[in-house]
Amino acid sequence: MSWRANTTRGFMSRMMIGAWLSLAAVGVSDVARAQSEEEVAKAREQFRLGVQLEAAGDWAGALAQFEAVARVRMTPAVRFHIARCQHHLGSLLEALGGYRLAAHEAEQDPKAQETLTEAQAGIAEVEAKIPKLTIELGAGAEAASVTLDGVALGDASVGKEVPVNPGAHTIRYTLPGGKVHQRIVRLKEGESKKVVLADSAADVVEPDTKDDASVRTEDSGSNVLPWVMIGVGGASLVTSGVFYLMRSSTIQDHEDQCVGNVCPRSLEDTGDKGKTYGMVGNITLGVGLVGVGVGTIMLLAGGSSSTETAGQTGQAASNLTVLIGGSGRGAEAALVGTF
Repeated sequence: MSWRANTTRGFMSRMMIGAWLSLAAVGVSDVARAQSEEEVAKAREQFRLGVQLEAAGDWAGALAQFEAVARVRMTPAVRFHIARCQHHLGSLLEALGGYRLAAHEAEQDPKAQETLTEAQAGIAEVEAKIPKLTIELGAGAEAASVTLDGVALGDASVGKEVPVNPGAHTIRYTLPGGKVHQRIVRLKEGESKKVVLADSAADVVEPDTKDDASVRTEDSGSNVLPWVMIGVGGASLVTSGVFYLMRSSTIQDHEDQCVGNVCPRSLEDTGDKGKTYGMVGNITLGVGLVGVGVGTIMLLAGGSSSTETAGQTGQAASNLTVLIGGSGRGAEAALVGTF
């Protein structure tokens, strides 16, 4: 009986879980369907808006609407309108690819024959407008590596017509020795142009960015260093003050608990500690005064050239002397130098 009861309860549990999962799946499906219908309705409205913007000549605005529609549903008509906007915005290569895809997809759809006709007309129009650029390697640049608008140009493309969009294009070529040249080429719609690259001064030589970076680093370092020196000096002065206070505390203990030259045994180490505190205080005081002094000199000399600044700093530092000493009751420090 117990075995049968357990079996029945297990079967009922599995049935309930299965029913719950089925209901959950149906609910999720309904939500997804409702969301999908909502998105499609919005996409239809965006498509209508895109057509209106096209008619008004706002090709960039229309393109944004059609691309939003494509994220929901791509059709031959949507692809055609995207290509048409790219066509009028001057992105002829992208437009040509879009027209060709739209024509291919429209061929598979009997209801899209009008789109097919318009896409084929767009292909013919764009192909006639696309500029052609031929890049050849001339004297001294036979083994150069070439990039066109940042994209490496393989050997198969050198010496042959390369379709490009209208406008300016950047050609960079690096010679085997590492010398880099740059040339800007502008093409109009339908224009064909040949460019011969050579190791010539007529091309723009790319500046040495490493040297510029090192100069900027030196300048940055020279501007920051004085403040670092002053900061370290200030911290050392604060530390010195702390040790002097600790030294004064030990002296006060001696005065309070010692009678004449007789002190309790508990104060045997106090004298040594006081001497240590005084010595550390003197050292940190000297470091602080030097840091603040040198940093101030460097700031005052900052308007001069780097060579002059280095010389002045070195000279001022050589004239800067810190005299550290101490008597039985206090430390003595003097800053000697010219500012």
